[in-house]
Amino acid sequence: MFDIGQRSLEVYDSFPARDEVNFEVKNIVEMLSIVLPYYLSAVKFYDKRPELMATPKYSRIDEFEKIEFFHFITKGVPRQQDDSLDCGVFVAAFAEFVSNDQHILNQQVNADILRKRFGAILWEYARRKQASDLQSEDKRPDR
Repeated sequence: MFDIGQRSLEVYDSFPARDEVNFEVKNIVEMLSIVLPYYLSAVKFYDKRPELMATPKYSRIDEFEKIEFFHFITKGVPRQQDDSLDCGVFVAAFAEFVSNDQHILNQQVNADILRKRFGAILWEYARRKQASDLQSEDKRPDR
């Protein structure tokens, strides 16, 4: 999770077999913490959000300075099975809980139910889009 205001990356590792830091994940996040400030500068993010530069987290640093990151090994959260390919469902559920500022309870995540729920949400979105005669933003001539 990237908190722009706090200038931090937080990594939650819920993989069932791990009770220690996954060094592959740590290395990737370390690289991201270095590259992300350059990307934000390249897309002129700081120009669009000048108020950030006055906050304590930004005022004392160079905009290209590495972003601080934390690696948390989470306990008591839903975990996918070792042989499962359900990581997308768990990532989507995690994002939904975090964006709604909810605590994730183990009994709330059932991969089969979530798959059906997300499928129904996408189906309803497509149905409404079609009923409203909305089109995608692509530039194909037949659209």
